[in-house]
Amino acid sequence: MRCIQYIVLTFFLFTFVQTQTLTNPSTIIDSSQYNSNSITLAGASIGFATGASMFLIEGIAGQDVNGLEAIALFLGPSFINSAVIPNYLESKNKGHLRTGMLLSSCATTIIPLFGPMFGRSDSSPTTVALIISMGAVGGAVYNHVLALISPKYKKALKSVKLKG
Repeated sequence: MRCIQYIVLTFFLFTFVQTQTLTNPSTIIDSSQYNSNSITLAGASIGFATGASMFLIEGIAGQDVNGLEAIALFLGPSFINSAVIPNYLESKNKGHLRTGMLLSSCATTIIPLFGPMFGRSDSSPTTVALIISMGAVGGAVYNHVLALISPKYKKALKSVKLKG
């Protein structure tokens, strides 16, 4: 557990230092003029929602999962997140936002969530919290990768505001 905390801290510290040194040549950082947390926050919320919805769907499906239920368990949270989350956000380009959220959610489902979901020993609150937090970290990582690959997705994330 302590190792995971160090990895998360190192990732967020690296992301902050990298974005500040690449975009701001001065040593004084004015946080009112630069918003670097929107990509991380969006990715973490996608990962959190993916982990939570996977637990809900897995709880509904039970222990004996057939092929159709396995596909629903894999793709269900991704499509739910890409359809529901952008409805609560205002962005200049919702199409790229939905597509990016779908890809980030699918990637988060595959790598950090599939193994722990099916290999866990119990459903204690600590285990559930750990797996959902792994989804949040995975979502943040994959969202940064997607923002680097797709400038249109990055621009859509930078223009996101909550509907009030």
